[in-house]
Amino acid sequence: MCITASQIQWTADVTKALGLTKERGDQRAIKSLKKKQVAMLNKMSEAIRSNLTKQQRMKIVALVTIEVHARDILEKLIKTKTSDGSAFEWLSQLRVYWDRVSSFNTVITSHAQKVRLRQKYL
Repeated sequence: MCITASQIQWTADVTKALGLTKERGDQRAIKSLKKKQVAMLNKMSEAIRSNLTKQQRMKIVALVTIEVHARDILEKLIKTKTSDGSAFEWLSQLRVYWDRVSSFNTVITSHAQKVRLRQKYL
């Protein structure tokens, strides 16, 4: 559940940053989001080094793995100067959206398909 929530928030943040990037004509929003991502990863790495149970450590390690991948995607978007939410570099990524309108709760989208998950499976 934690990874799903993290991915929903990350997708929303990147989508918003790409919109600002297109509107402003610069990449400040994406670079700012990357700084936020790195700060969060630093806090998580501190948490991993603290006194945790085996289960807590496994959960944080799994979340860090996903967040490192998210940071790498942001680096790629900056490097390729992606400035639009319809650019291939963004559309080719797995994205997780919260769908409040339909009877389904979560929509996982890649460039080719949508997968709808009902709440009971999360």
